[in-house]
Amino acid sequence: MIRAVQENKALKKEQWLVPESEWLSIKRKIVAGAETYFRQQTVPQDDPIPSSRLKFAVHTPQGQLKIENFAWLNDDELVFGVNNGSKESRKEIDLYFWQPGSDETPRNIALGTYFWCAGRGTVMYETGQIALEDDVFEYSYRIGPIGDFTEQRLRVKGRPIRPEQVQDWGVRWSRAENPYLRSRFTCQWVKNKRLSEQYHSRWLPLIGRDGFLTFRFDSWKLIGEQSSVRYASNPEKDSEPLPIQWIPVLPKCVNYYDFKNGYFLSPCGIGNKHIRELKVQSCIPYWWLKKVGERMEVEEFCPPADSVTKNNPIKFPSKAGMLRLISERETFHGAKIGGVYLTTQNGTVTKIFDAWINDAQMSPGGCLLALRHGPGNNFNKLGLSVIDVCSVLPLATQ
Repeated sequence: MIRAVQENKALKKEQWLVPESEWLSIKRKIVAGAETYFRQQTVPQDDPIPSSRLKFAVHTPQGQLKIENFAWLNDDELVFGVNNGSKESRKEIDLYFWQPGSDETPRNIALGTYFWCAGRGTVMYETGQIALEDDVFEYSYRIGPIGDFTEQRLRVKGRPIRPEQVQDWGVRWSRAENPYLRSRFTCQWVKNKRLSEQYHSRWLPLIGRDGFLTFRFDSWKLIGEQSSVRYASNPEKDSEPLPIQWIPVLPKCVNYYDFKNGYFLSPCGIGNKHIRELKVQSCIPYWWLKKVGERMEVEEFCPPADSVTKNNPIKFPSKAGMLRLISERETFHGAKIGGVYLTTQNGTVTKIFDAWINDAQMSPGGCLLALRHGPGNNFNKLGLSVIDVCSVLPLATQ
């Protein structure tokens, strides 16, 4: 009707007036919706999950630092990138090393970078790039343990797909002529021409000789009819389907935890287009993957849905139990503060931290949860906190 007015077109009566025979059913729907809305306005909007009585240790870095991103170097050491205010392209990030819980202030380890990675004792950060002839680029970077960096270069045809791009939902292009991906576990460049030709950028190198995972996340569905994750034990073998059909399992959804000696997967790429389908699910599953011989064994868990589930939480395993994080709670009174929820081994669920959460990572040892969160729901001013969920063990597991 609005478009017709804008285009100065006349509409026939049946195009704008609903037949009188349908008026009663429409009225009933409007009244039912209004009754539901006003009834919910009288219901308390407090979080239905009780807050934990346990006092978990929480650490914050000293100083006024605008932290952009972070990664665990190992069980108790964190590397984070700070925006230095530089207007020079690809020089906006300074890297810092920090041990949460220590008296030491964060220590600067690199100046003026942009793309970087940290994991399993290794730090990598890009120091420059040069455009050569015939669409060839040479990238220079430093890599190694802190204090023992070595200079390395990588010459490739076209631009390599960096970790941020690999984990992005919109990646679709092929790089068969440049079959490199950086491992999000070890920060090393890994080459696999076979998988690059078959899956473009949708593959992930695992640790050491554990093999490779491939992904199919090109569907608008929440759950597909075929496997969405496949496994190849070595670069020369074709990948085989794993018993996982949830589409929003992306490369960034895969983490390795030393305390379980396995890979943890969850559907962390659930988007707005999936919310309606998500709300009718009885549970949101997660999986543990462990390599046995040349096979990858998969174990699935699917705890029952609750009030946290409908807010699309991100899951992190820990020694204290399963952690679920939400940025905010959806209520009839609008958005309310989210936070961190702990489910212990006996199924008890409590809220252990109130926060408007932007992003988070769990340490490989399963004790330290690092998260960026804002004052209120203002994500332009984010602070970093690290929660030690092992600080109250064994009480937290009971």
